[in-house]
Amino acid sequence: MGFVAGETDFGAGNVGLLKELGLTGNEAKTYIALCGLGPAVVSDIAEKAGIHRALAYATLARLAEKGLVSQVTKDKKKWFSAAPPERLESIMEEREKRLKTGLASLTEALAGVYRVSARPAAEIFTGIEGLKSILMDELNSVEKGGAIYYYRAQPELARLAKVFVSWYHKKRVEKGVKAVAIFDSAPQSLDRAREFAALPFSEVRVMPEAFPTPITYHIFADKVAIMSVSKEEALGVLIKSEAVASFFRKSFDFAWKKLKPIGPAGGKPPTAVKPTAGGKPPAAPRRA
Repeated sequence: MGFVAGETDFGAGNVGLLKELGLTGNEAKTYIALCGLGPAVVSDIAEKAGIHRALAYATLARLAEKGLVSQVTKDKKKWFSAAPPERLESIMEEREKRLKTGLASLTEALAGVYRVSARPAAEIFTGIEGLKSILMDELNSVEKGGAIYYYRAQPELARLAKVFVSWYHKKRVEKGVKAVAIFDSAPQSLDRAREFAALPFSEVRVMPEAFPTPITYHIFADKVAIMSVSKEEALGVLIKSEAVASFFRKSFDFAWKKLKPIGPAGGKPPTAVKPTAGGKPPAAPRRA
């Protein structure tokens, strides 16, 4: 009899993939069965797919609407054939196109009714995905030519979300947003500090003590993000307050003046952002 769709490693694995393309479980099992059978009648298809014959007719009709099944009548019997598997690629492209179009319309509609003033002054984010949301807020909140200040910047976040953090800095640089960071002197922090200093629009200073801690805070616009980043815990609190942001920024400036700059590997200081007179951290240029 051969495999029954959905009951073998081949069937089960591919049913899941087809469901991600928008097929139902029965549609996926029926298409897989038909690919293995070649032209077949409903009774054989239902048996191999492992579904009731009555369901097979409706399932085949839906697959035909999606362009995955064709039929011919021969000797007063309906024979069904599966479309070539390459058809799945076009279905995926069509689905992505519909989703992008729908998402663009939805985003525009929601933006018109979203009440910024109704947002709370403090929000809590959990998990790495939650911290990514905070970093996205940084990119969206800081205007071109602005700056983000990182106190006790954490190497662990770059390790746990390497691809995202790389994308984040790429977008930051494209937007012309400066990154001004203070690291501690722990070995892992120093390695990350040198990587950070090599990025465009970045300047780094290092604290003399090696006092690793999972806590970091980012200051940007009128917000402060306080985050705990480790294997065991990923938690962030985002505070929107000009007064709080101003206090943290003054604390950052006080620490910055007492520290020495660090350059990328090789010891050369970064050239993208020059320190201002008196050791004050570089500020965002005033807009004309």
